Amino acid sequence: MRNLNMADLLVIAGLCAGILLYMITLIMGIWEIITAHRLKKHARSTTARIEDIDIKSAGQAGTYGKIRFTYTVNDTTYTKRQTINKYVAMGLLSGPKEVSILFLPKKPSVARLVQAPTNTMRIRSMVIVLITLVVVALLILIGVLLVANNQPSYY
Repeated sequence: MRNLNMADLLVIAGLCAGILLYMITLIMGIWEIITAHRLKKHARSTTARIEDIDIKSAGQAGTYGKIRFTYTVNDTTYTKRQTINKYVAMGLLSGPKEVSILFLPKKPSVARLVQAPTNTMRIRSMVIVLITLVVVALLILIGVLLVANNQPSYY
């Protein structure tokens, strides 16, 4: 076995960082699906005040908005940030400063806008990561099979 040089170590570090980012994106997407399911099943509704809406551009991914809103449950005030699609963001920019939200009664800090009960960007990112991981796994499997078939047989 040969010694690894700096270029090899950088490639390995880059691959490990990429895998870590993929795993984080995957976990965030799964968490968003779980949260959306819990909100659908157990949510209560209340009114929130819009504090800020910021329209962002993500290049080829398109335009999206970041909203910050505050709401009060059981005499406790919560501030929440949520990513929303551009259509919801544009509608909220020109609309009222109060919106309806859904929150979990057992954990009121978990809340989403009624107009956007899921963070679709996280779920979309998760799907892209899953597709990429499947493609990479298939390429690795094909590579392993090709290498295994090119080895001399000693039988």
